[in-house]
Amino acid sequence: MKRLLLFLFVLVLATAAVGWVRGWFTASPAEAGGKSGFVLTWDADKFKADWGKAGDKLKELSRAAADKIKGAAKKISDDESELEGKVSSVDVENHTITLDVGGERIPLVAPDATGIESLPGKDVRVVVVQSNGGYVVRKVEEKK
Repeated sequence: MKRLLLFLFVLVLATAAVGWVRGWFTASPAEAGGKSGFVLTWDADKFKADWGKAGDKLKELSRAAADKIKGAAKKISDDESELEGKVSSVDVENHTITLDVGGERIPLVAPDATGIESLPGKDVRVVVVQSNGGYVVRKVEEKK
């Protein structure tokens, strides 16, 4: 429980630091009725603009990964393509596989993460399907 509270505290502190640096909010001294204090001001427009830029950058990276896949994948049906390569890394928690194909590292989303933890370093055949402008793993088979 202590670790969870510490993690949440650090998360709030980091968010506050980033927000301060990015100009999402400001603090200024205020005086009223002989009392002094601080006023926090939230700049929602700046926050939305920064998040919009982050979303645009993420879309750009997704398109770049999709372009890498298009160049390396072999179409096997109307909606499926196949990649062959070596698994360089696996993130079971985030359901991602990074595949080395012809010198390119291609990150892929694997919704069904069952069994992927044993794949790093293995040569595999991956069937992907296009989804929302990107590619999602449908099946992973170890090459023999």
